[in-house]
Amino acid sequence: MFIRERRKEHKLSVQKLAGLVGISPAYLSSIESGCRTAPTEKILVKLADVLMMSDRDKILMSDLAAASKNKGMVATDIADYISENKYVSNAIRTAINLHIDKDDWENFIGLMEKKYLK
Repeated sequence: MFIRERRKEHKLSVQKLAGLVGISPAYLSSIESGCRTAPTEKILVKLADVLMMSDRDKILMSDLAAASKNKGMVATDIADYISENKYVSNAIRTAINLHIDKDDWENFIGLMEKKYLK
């Protein structure tokens, strides 16, 4: 639905968008309807470029793509960040072991925003 909505906002047909991205109209239609899991990261990047998505929409699309592929998967940018920064994995494991709740995470995020978004 997400990609379909963006496509319609740009007044593109399934055939036109599929052609611009380099996939078949049938494949795009099956992605839009949720009959298939999300496409590869390469195709997602092309879709984002052609549909001139905002950074916020790119993040949302990436999260939706990960969710469609497998429960427990995370968006590619998050997985990349975690694999590039081993302390993030340690922080997440610590949070799991300590049963950190939503309020604790919101406080943590608030502290980070206060420190870095001055």
